[in-house]
Amino acid sequence: VGIAYEEQPEVFDPFYRGSNSAVGGSRGGGVGLTLVEQITRRHHGLVELDSHPGEGTRVALTLPGS
Repeated sequence: VGIAYEEQPEVFDPFYRGSNSAVGGSRGGGVGLTLVEQITRRHHGLVELDSHPGEGTRVALTLPGS
């Protein structure tokens, strides 16, 4: 369903659930993206969010090669 533009900076905050989180029966405690970001950062990686309201959301991880 996408994330409202004004809410996108907050999606990696612990326990944050956006206003569209109940649409489509979405459940969760708001910790998933927080964990993804923390683990990725600890591996010196990058998390990118690309979300368009009414269309959808893409979260991309870039991790350094070994």
